[in-house]
Amino acid sequence: MDLKDLIHISKKSVNFGANLPGQISEEPFEIVNKSNENLVVEILIDCINEELQDTDEYVYSIRRSHAYDYNDKHYLIMAPYSSASFRLALKVPGMKFKEQIRGEAKVAIQGLDGNFVIPMSSCVTIPKVFCPRELYNKKYDCNIIKLAMKQGKKLENKVPFKNTGSVPLTIDFEFHKPPTKFNSKFECFIYPTAITVPPGGIAVANVMLKYVGGANPKDTKDLLKRVLIGKVRDSAITYSFYLWIETY
Repeated sequence: MDLKDLIHISKKSVNFGANLPGQISEEPFEIVNKSNENLVVEILIDCINEELQDTDEYVYSIRRSHAYDYNDKHYLIMAPYSSASFRLALKVPGMKFKEQIRGEAKVAIQGLDGNFVIPMSSCVTIPKVFCPRELYNKKYDCNIIKLAMKQGKKLENKVPFKNTGSVPLTIDFEFHKPPTKFNSKFECFIYPTAITVPPGGIAVANVMLKYVGGANPKDTKDLLKRVLIGKVRDSAITYSFYLWIETY
């Protein structure tokens, strides 16, 4: 008897599309026992890229829909005319990877020759995010966002961020905190602390200063140099933005 006469597989192939480093993507996957017999079903998952064989975590894996235990193999006894729901999962390695990530899910029945092979694929994308207001500084060999805030008024400035990629990004912001405190009468904040930037689009956050003590804030000019860290949610991508904030 042939495999296809005994079970139905809901997927012939799976394309997870473009994903970010560190991102987890899942696709539903169902097996149906079409026969009037108990079947022992074996599912084996494999990433077939040689350079990804030694990763600490599974690249491709499988879990039952009601559980969160990811594995590269699963065995189950299927009663007659029953079904079982799974999630095929991809955990993108947290590294730059130019090649397509390829994998296979193999479904077999104990006691029968042959198996179903479901090819799986994905590609890694690392979108560029930048501030349209940043300028290249030759001395420091980096781009710098220069802001000017007039003392005596609301110490706030809008900073736009552009996403040049093809997927939306939710970015969580925080200012880098050095081991030693800044000697400054101002403290930097950003609001909102997270923005969602659409593909090819722009989102805006407000950089604000708060007077925290010391000399009268209106007495002298100040130049604050800060590093703003942007972490893309549910991924391993981090961006750094260098800010020079002048108060006058």
